[in-house]
Amino acid sequence: TANKFAMTPTIVDELPTLDERLNFNAYYIKVPENEYFMIGDNRDHSDDSRFWGTVGYEFIVGKPWFIYFSWDKDKKVRWERIGRFIDTVENNPKFIYEQP
Repeated sequence: TANKFAMTPTIVDELPTLDERLNFNAYYIKVPENEYFMIGDNRDHSDDSRFWGTVGYEFIVGKPWFIYFSWDKDKKVRWERIGRFIDTVENNPKFIYEQP
């Protein structure tokens, strides 16, 4: 059946939506240079970069003061850093790691 539609095209008033009970939090994005992908700490109820996109460095205001989570270049958790205040790890050789 060459040159025929498998389905008949139909005009719709609105696009279908996903069932709100489904929870799709995983997707891939390439973050542009000098941009940051911000994640809220309440994943299912945070309006973060998954909703409003990446943030340019020039728009980031403030200073970090607490380490919530940390892992190394091999994706191993750095337990000794978690829960520490930034001023306790700044310039401390014990907590400085080479970046990949």
